[in-house]
Amino acid sequence: MATRIDMPQLGQTMEEGTILRWLKKEGDQVRKGEPVVLLQTEKVEYELEAPAPGQLAKILVSEGTTLRVGGAMGIIAQEGEDISALLASWAAPTPAAAKAPAPATAPTAVQAPAAPAAAPVQAAVAAPSREKVKITPRAKRLAEEHGIKIETLVGTGPEGRIVEEDVQRAIEAMKAGVPAAEAVPDLIPLTGMRKAIFDRLGGSWRNAARVTLFAEADVTRLVELRKERGSRWEAESGLKISYNDLILKGVVVALTEKPRINCTLTPEGIRVHKEVHLGFAVDLGEGLVAPAIRDAHKKSLLEIAREARAIAEKARSGRLVPHDLEGGTFTVTNLGGFGVELFTPIINPPQAAILGVGKIVEKPVVLNGGIHIRAMLGLSLVFDHRLIDGAPAAQFLAKLKELLEQPEGWIG
Repeated sequence: MATRIDMPQLGQTMEEGTILRWLKKEGDQVRKGEPVVLLQTEKVEYELEAPAPGQLAKILVSEGTTLRVGGAMGIIAQEGEDISALLASWAAPTPAAAKAPAPATAPTAVQAPAAPAAAPVQAAVAAPSREKVKITPRAKRLAEEHGIKIETLVGTGPEGRIVEEDVQRAIEAMKAGVPAAEAVPDLIPLTGMRKAIFDRLGGSWRNAARVTLFAEADVTRLVELRKERGSRWEAESGLKISYNDLILKGVVVALTEKPRINCTLTPEGIRVHKEVHLGFAVDLGEGLVAPAIRDAHKKSLLEIAREARAIAEKARSGRLVPHDLEGGTFTVTNLGGFGVELFTPIINPPQAAILGVGKIVEKPVVLNGGIHIRAMLGLSLVFDHRLIDGAPAAQFLAKLKELLEQPEGWIG
């Protein structure tokens, strides 16, 4: 019996996907569960497995095409089987301007818009079982000859593929003393992950009723405790516990004590979560993802630190799957390592809030009538006022400030 290969819904928010590469040719035999096509979703590349055994009888949509969820990509049939009825039901893809949902028998294609010259840079997470970075053979050879790490390059070829010109630009930048990762091309295609972020975060910015609350936490005691207990933590976990690890744990404790802000928007209404699935931003060099630490409320400081390292490494090595990037209930993004003290991040829908963390800075502070040098940490809480009122947001930020200033009771 002939079986359609349809664009799957790999995540709750996924509306479309792009066919990067067919892993089989028309006429090839495939086994059920064997990878047959490489897809790109919002933030990961995914090898879709064959839904049935047989022959890849027909490829309906070419590489580079973006389809809505449910759109037909190909047909698997038994050798000699008549697939004329399925072919008759398939229609050529239509432009993305047609907003109606794709019918069950016809795919709807989405053509990526032309990229503006100043589009920001974002690189896709690579497929786990294939090249981590899409690159032409000549470009790869040139990069190896000059000792350039291809993971630091921005591709301007089809589907973000690194081409020879991208490597040459990095070589010239390095001669000028500029890191290869900062050799920004003149034109960044607005496709794939960049297009998904363009649409998703643009929608968040337009739709959310954003309010930002700022606070400074005196983390002098937190800094001291890290010095006092760092050796013990490292002996127990094999990890050097960072300030970010401590902040993530503090956020989890604050969310369990002030849970109203730990909520997401659902079709049924505002869902306040008892569980804390803590998202945290991971820098990929030329991109950013926010995977979640599941059930962080059940984990100790060392467990959170260990899992954060493992997830970050998974992201940087291109082994994330869609499940890793969904289900978060609250997100933390830390730019302190870049010297940023305060900033206003964009809420990651369907979450209702996000915390921006800045750099720890020593400042003169008036304390008990005298001036003292204290370690101060800037915090920026952005929340959607449609879903959360100002009072519970302020209560959460106050609780987090209290925890970070008095860490003995929860730090472990």
